[in-house]
This record gives sequence, C-alpha cells and structure tokens, in this order.
Amino acid sequence: MGLLTGKTALVTGATRGIGRAIALKYASEGADVAFTYRSQHEAAQSLVAEIEAMGVRAKAYTSDAASFEDAHKVVEDVKAEFGKIDVLVNNAGIAWLDSFINTDDKLRDAHFDINIKGCWNMCKAVCPVMMKNKKGAIVNLSSVTGPMVADPGEVAYATTKAALMGFTKG
Repeated sequence: MGLLTGKTALVTGATRGIGRAIALKYASEGADVAFTYRSQHEAAQSLVAEIEAMGVRAKAYTSDAASFEDAHKVVEDVKAEFGKIDVLVNNAGIAWLDSFINTDDKLRDAHFDINIKGCWNMCKAVCPVMMKNKKGAIVNLSSVTGPMVADPGEVAYATTKAALMGFTKG
C-alpha cells in the first residue's frame, strides 16, 4: 500500500513537466488522480493510460486555469466521478520570458491570470469541499524566483510567483 491509497488527488496542469511527474508520483503512491490540462489532448490521454496501468483511477479534464467557472466545473465533475477530493495540487502556470520593457499588458495579464488567478480559482472551488469533509490538503507550487533575485527576463513570472507565496501564507 502506498502513502496515498484511498485518496483522490486533483493536479492542475499535469500533461507535462512537474505536473505530470506529480500526477505519476501520486498514482504510484496509490492515489486516484484527476488532472487538468488546457490543450494537449494526446498527452492527457497518454497520462491517463499510464496512471491506470498502475492500478488506480485517472481522468483528464480540459480547463482554463484563469476561468472561475472552469475551476468550479472541474471540482464538481471530480466530486461526481471520484466522490471526493483529498488533495489539490495547483501546478498550472506559465513562464513566458521577456524583458520588463518588452513585456506588454497581454503577456503580463496572462501570467497573472494563470499563475495567480488559476490558483485562487481552484482554491475557492475546492475549499468548501474540504471544509465539509473536515480534511484535505492544498499544495501551491511557486518558484525560487519568487523570494530570490529573478533574471531581467522574468519580471512578470517572478512577480506572480512571489504573489503566489503570499497567497499561500495567507
């Protein structure tokens, strides 16, 4: 038995990188894994198959991290499919790098929408579920660029990751 046997984890942004590794690790520890992705349908289906091969349940949900409505729909759908949510991992994020001078409003807003609003939206959607169950865990992924010195091309990214750390502390 793994450390997470009998638990259901919801991982945002899980079709590649850190999110994919987290989803696979949680599954290897016995958790059923629900996860979100925005556009990589083939990668999502591949991850579902890989997780199910470990003997646990998995389901992928297309979602826009910046959408409050999508966050609530995903949480409702996961509750309906799995019966509960024990762990939320807010991993979805972007890091489009450019100098501060060249970072336009669209690029800045994309960072805030996904890196901060995405986390806010998922927490807002899942907290009532966990409060009702009187248990649950939320993991918010940030970056070393939040509290440390960022490269000149990381101003929007570092700003959102520092804000995410403040949100998590709150």
